[in-house]
Amino acid sequence: MVIIISEEEFGEEGVSKDKDFIKMWLEDRFSKHLDEEVGEKLRTEIMDEWSHLSNKSLPEEKARWLKGAMERLETSIEDHIKKKGILNDCGCLLTGPIFNQLTEKFNETKDIDEVLKLNHTITVKLHKKAHEEGFWNVDAKTLELVKNNPLIESGVRKGSKIYIQKVPHSSTEYNQTNDEKEKRKLY
Repeated sequence: MVIIISEEEFGEEGVSKDKDFIKMWLEDRFSKHLDEEVGEKLRTEIMDEWSHLSNKSLPEEKARWLKGAMERLETSIEDHIKKKGILNDCGCLLTGPIFNQLTEKFNETKDIDEVLKLNHTITVKLHKKAHEEGFWNVDAKTLELVKNNPLIESGVRKGSKIYIQKVPHSSTEYNQTNDEKEKRKLY
């Protein structure tokens, strides 16, 4: 599942230090998709109290709201296929320019491993830019992690499966603590 973000939203490289990704996803993806699928009335009920969330919200706060939204979605929409479609179409973000590069690479090579290598190169480049310009909370240790581990955000194919690992959400804090419980919370 892929959601394409236009260049107008994020510039030619698909990154922005000014965007709040939580608000963007809620407003531009989840909310609009709900509107299209179930209409304004149900969207308003499902999206109840979302406006206080941001990138700075605590993970527990985001999880609590999302759990409530999923419960409201479950009880508001009887059509299971429609519910699944709403969630599938809102799953992740991939910018138009990046999506286009990956698609071109696959069309050119017909090799998923080459696409994954290109995706890793792009991921490193984006995280380097984030580190240099001070957004996405990417510290030097996180940048090294992304550079040295193609599993991070890009994926590695083993047989017929692609394995992928995400960057910790609060990577600076994650890298500064040795407490495993705190690390899980920050991931």
